[in-house]
Amino acid sequence: MSSPRMASATARLAQIPQIHRIFTCHAIKSLVNSTFVQWSQFQVCQILVRTPMMKRMIQLLAAGAVLLGGIAPQAQAGLVTYTWVTDSTTPPGGLVPSTATFQVDLAKVQTGTFGSSDIQNINFAFPGIGPLSFTGGSSGGLDNAAFVDTTTGLPTFHDANQGLAAIAYQNSLFSNTFLSITFDNPSGSSVGDEFNAINGGPGSLGFGNGHWTESGYVPSSGGGTVPEPSGITLLALGVISTIGYGWRCRRITA
Repeated sequence: MSSPRMASATARLAQIPQIHRIFTCHAIKSLVNSTFVQWSQFQVCQILVRTPMMKRMIQLLAAGAVLLGGIAPQAQAGLVTYTWVTDSTTPPGGLVPSTATFQVDLAKVQTGTFGSSDIQNINFAFPGIGPLSFTGGSSGGLDNAAFVDTTTGLPTFHDANQGLAAIAYQNSLFSNTFLSITFDNPSGSSVGDEFNAINGGPGSLGFGNGHWTESGYVPSSGGGTVPEPSGITLLALGVISTIGYGWRCRRITA
């Protein structure tokens, strides 16, 4: 059963415009969940609605939350596109891939390592081979992973067991006509990637070395989880509201 004090507080809360009540409720939630404040939700609600000054403070801080939310950096999302560049062929002057790209989730690349299952949207083409429609990633070493520089997003040497491959097959998966290109393949103490095109018979239709370029990579800001600006503003609202209530109580008792 509701007490007269609770009914009074509820009535005062109802007088605040809807948008301000929304911010008030969020502030209540933030403050009640705080380790340092053990008041009930009703007690905090009373603090927030007892004085017109608190209503004005809610308005100002609500506007600040909207402003901060508008200028805050958004969570990074998207794909990193890797594009193959041929540096040399064996024998010299041989055929090279006409198209060779694949993508990996940005968030995964930012961790500094990804696996064959993270390779997606493989788009390979090679002269003399029909459409390479069946694609997939493969592991080239015991690590079952590729390692990338978290500053550049490009392959980097980690150990002798690193490396992946992106493969595109003609007609069906694991057919004997395909184009395979390594990613982060170890070569001594560095990276040495290579392509190999097979057209259904012995020997290569094309073989050579090259490197990958990237587009769409943005280094992670790091530093762990940072509270959203709007959350900070709402927490400040709860704290300031509490201080304001105490100040008003002192005036009344003075």
